[in-house]
Amino acid sequence: MRVVTSDYDELTHLHRTIDKYIKSTSKKFIAVFIDKTDQAIKQANAEMPSDCTICLKRDAIEKCAIESKTYDFCISENNCSESCCYGCEVYAGIHSNSNLRIYIDRHYTSPWEHINLWQYLQIALVLASNQIRDDFLGSIKVFYTIRQEAFCCETNLSGEHVEKIHGITQDLYYTTEEHKRIFLDCIRNQDDSLLFNHRVKNIMGREEEAFLGILKLNHPYVKNKHGEHETETIFESIFRHSFDRSRDIQKYGKMLEGCLSELRNIHDVNKREEYVKKRIELFAAKLVYNKDLFNNSKDSSYYKEKMKFLPNYWHSQENFEELLRNIDRNLLFVDDISRICAIINRKKSCTTDDCHQSDCNRHPFSMLRKLGLLGTLKINMSNELPEEQSFLNSREITYINEVHDLFKDKGMVYLIHPALTKSIEKATREGTNILHFNAFIIGKGVEVKPEMIRQLVSDKESMSEKEFLKKYYC
Repeated sequence: MRVVTSDYDELTHLHRTIDKYIKSTSKKFIAVFIDKTDQAIKQANAEMPSDCTICLKRDAIEKCAIESKTYDFCISENNCSESCCYGCEVYAGIHSNSNLRIYIDRHYTSPWEHINLWQYLQIALVLASNQIRDDFLGSIKVFYTIRQEAFCCETNLSGEHVEKIHGITQDLYYTTEEHKRIFLDCIRNQDDSLLFNHRVKNIMGREEEAFLGILKLNHPYVKNKHGEHETETIFESIFRHSFDRSRDIQKYGKMLEGCLSELRNIHDVNKREEYVKKRIELFAAKLVYNKDLFNNSKDSSYYKEKMKFLPNYWHSQENFEELLRNIDRNLLFVDDISRICAIINRKKSCTTDDCHQSDCNRHPFSMLRKLGLLGTLKINMSNELPEEQSFLNSREITYINEVHDLFKDKGMVYLIHPALTKSIEKATREGTNILHFNAFIIGKGVEVKPEMIRQLVSDKESMSEKEFLKKYYC
C-alpha cells in the first residue's frame, strides 16, 4: 500500500476498498494502530532557555548589538565569548527559535508558558483520526499513542476542542498491581529454556522462583525488631528501583534473563539471592544516570532521556553531578535540604524558611521532585494508619522549570529514589558510600507504620546528630 499523505480523495478510494473487504468477511471494521508518531518531528527544548550555555548567567540576556541578527544574545562579559550562544538557544537544538517555538506573549513575560509545533501537530492528529472515523462511518478506526507532554499546553490553547480531545483520548497507565500481574504472566508464558525452574512456573506464588530460582531478597540495610533483614519479592525490588514504567521493568527482566547461565551454576540459594540483588542494584545505577555511557547513542539513562525537559542549568552534567556529590544520605530532613541548597546557590547558609522569599536562583530538590527522583513522607504524629511514601507518577512528569514548588516543611521527610541512591554511589562518589537509612525500606508506595514515624521524629529532636546517624544510618 503506497503512503497517502494529504490526498483526501485517495483516502476515500481506500475506504471503498476496505469497505468491500469488510463486507466479504465477518469483520465489522478495520483498526489501524500507530506508535511513535512523535519520532518524525524534532522537538525543541521544553522551555525558553534561561541561561547561556557557557556563562549560565540568567540576567545576561539582551538583544544582539548586530542589527542583522534579530535573536536574543548574551552580553559579552566575564570572559563569555559572544559567539558562544547565538540566540541563547543553541542548547535547545539547531531548530530552536526558528519556527518550532510559538509563544502567545511575544515579550516572554512568562517564559515557561510555552507550546511548540510538536504539540500542535500531536493534538491535530487526535482530531484528524477522529474525523476519519466519523467521515467513514466507523469502518476505519485509527488508534495511535502520543506522549503525555502533548497535552501540557498553555491554558485554553486548544480552545473549543478541549472537551472533544479529552473525550476521545485515554491515558495508558498501569498501577503497581497491574505491573505485577503482567510481570508474573510473562514468567508463566516464558519459554521453559529461559527459566531457572520451569516446573513451578504455573504454581501461584512461585513464579519468581521459576524465573530465577529464588523467592525473596533480603534488604541489605533494613532490619525488623528481631534483628532480621526485611525481605521483598523480586518484583518489589525491581519496581522500587524503576520509575513505574513498563519499559523499565522490561529492561530489568531482560537483564536478569541474561544472568540465568550464571545463576544455574550457583547452588546455594542465599548466594543466588545476593547475586540477583547485586545485579538489580548495579543495573539501577546505570538506569538513572550513567556518565560513562553518556555519549554512547546505544545506551541511555533516565537523566539523559529527561534532559530535554530540564532548564539549561540542570541540563549540564557538571551541575547535576555537583548536586549528586552533595547528597550524602538517602533520607533527608528540612535542615539537610537547606544545607545542600545553600551549597548549590553559593551561600554560607539558608536565610529563610520560605524559598519564595529567598533570592536563590536554583531549587535543586524541587527539580528532583519534578523528575520523580525525590519522594516525600508526611509526619503525622496523630495518625494511627500507615503513611505511604509518595513519588511523582511517571505520567505526571513533564516540562520542568526553575520555579520552586517544594515547600520546606518540618512535617515532612524527603526520600532519595533508590535508583538515584545507587547512581550517586557508582557515578559520583568514587567508592564512598552514601548513608543508607535503616528503619524502613524506601520506595514508591511503600507504607511506613505510624509508630515508626513517631519514634523517628522523637529521636531526631532528642538525640545529637552523631547519635541519630549511628542509630538510623548504615
